Amino acid sequence: MLLDECTLKPYSEELLHRCSPFDCGDADLNDFFATDSLRYSRNLMGKSYCFTLDAGNKTGCRFIVVDAYNNSNALKYYEREGFSFLFSTESQEKEYLAYEQEKPLNTRLMYFDLIVLTA
Repeated sequence: MLLDECTLKPYSEELLHRCSPFDCGDADLNDFFATDSLRYSRNLMGKSYCFTLDAGNKTGCRFIVVDAYNNSNALKYYEREGFSFLFSTESQEKEYLAYEQEKPLNTRLMYFDLIVLTA
């Protein structure tokens, strides 16, 4: 059961003050996640993992996809969390998105396969 695998707590100011701040090594991303409303949603990934483990999960949801900032700190953060690139090269991603090859991508598409949590 979901409750056997996870501890879900109501969001409150007290809970917020007990949480360590988000830090992925990128000041822009850290600032993005610093607002109160986004701090609450940063637990979404963890809750998604827990929900997937529930034997009663019949949602059919298998992947989490993110549009990650294309810089080393942000990409390393998602890789540490188990995410993989949707396209193996930036060139492939640019081609798929019909993006000019000469221009740098601002973001990269990455995914997490939730099936690994049930194996």
